[in-house]
Amino acid sequence: MAGGASKLYPPGCVTKTKDPSNPNVVHIAFADCTGPFGLVHLNGTETATFAKGEGGAVTVHLTSDNLTANGK
Repeated sequence: MAGGASKLYPPGCVTKTKDPSNPNVVHIAFADCTGPFGLVHLNGTETATFAKGEGGAVTVHLTSDNLTANGK
């Protein structure tokens, strides 16, 4: 997310918050974020849950809540 978030506008439209009860969970909120051409506007939230995978890999499970692109 670090690389992708820097390409969203306006600055500060994405906020990331660690879950206070589970250190493996991060909540991501989009508030009218758009890309460099302003064609798509994102609103809503996603929750990322990180876990150890096989062979030292990291797995991420994403769930969204009211995540919309251009209101849909």
